[in-house]
Amino acid sequence: MIKSLKRVNNFNFRLKEIREKKGLNQEQIAAELSERTGTVYSRSQVSQYETCKVQPRLELIPILMEILDVSAEALLGLPEHENKDNIIQHDITHTAGVKRRDVKTMSKPDLKLALSEMYDLADDLIQDNIRLKDDNIRLKDIVLKSVSVFKE
Repeated sequence: MIKSLKRVNNFNFRLKEIREKKGLNQEQIAAELSERTGTVYSRSQVSQYETCKVQPRLELIPILMEILDVSAEALLGLPEHENKDNIIQHDITHTAGVKRRDVKTMSKPDLKLALSEMYDLADDLIQDNIRLKDDNIRLKDIVLKSVSVFKE
């Protein structure tokens, strides 16, 4: 589902770079993922994420953000932000419609809800993008078939 992300950003590079910068190895990341999700992850799986052989499920992105203490933007290779506290207010303000001045007074559950809404929106956008790409491929097939019929 997230394969299109690897062309848009440097997720695999950023995951490895941030992990190494934090002094963590792949086994430690796998252990943290396993502990936090209740699903067993191996060093090999983390390696596959870092080499872009496999993309993690979207649900793992916020967990990786917590483990590495970075923003989604930093992890996904978008504008440079090394500390998630620097960007979290901007994300919530624009995605969940919360005013920047209100973020400081929001409770943790409200902040988590706003972030959850942001990730739901991101998931919807990814799904829409995949559907558009599929539609584009079908349209190209129809055009190619029409051209080949026309040539005959």
